[in-house]
Amino acid sequence: MATKCKSSIKLHNFSARLTDTEVFFQVMQLSESFHLWVGTNKSLGSTAVAMNSPYEKMPVATHLHGDHADQSSVAMARRLAKKTGKQVFVSCNIAADQLLFPLVEKRIHEEMTKYPEYF
Repeated sequence: MATKCKSSIKLHNFSARLTDTEVFFQVMQLSESFHLWVGTNKSLGSTAVAMNSPYEKMPVATHLHGDHADQSSVAMARRLAKKTGKQVFVSCNIAADQLLFPLVEKRIHEEMTKYPEYF
């Protein structure tokens, strides 16, 4: 007889038009961590993970996948781990844009305030 398992994964999708660019977001809430995908198209992009450490002031972070020269996912994961106290995976698939990135992070923080149960 098969036993049904209750999934503890929650998905939350949202989007925003920022500097004439449609940016899509997906949060996958896991147990004591979450994965945030940010992109303008359907590819995974650069992926990083960050988590707090008792030995460092700033969360430790590393690049997992994609272009190692693109450190945007590492920086975003580090800031989100510091803010939430959780292990954070970030996949970032947006063009490097000095104007767009602050708006993307602002939109994420707005969503975190409005829907903290997904982060």
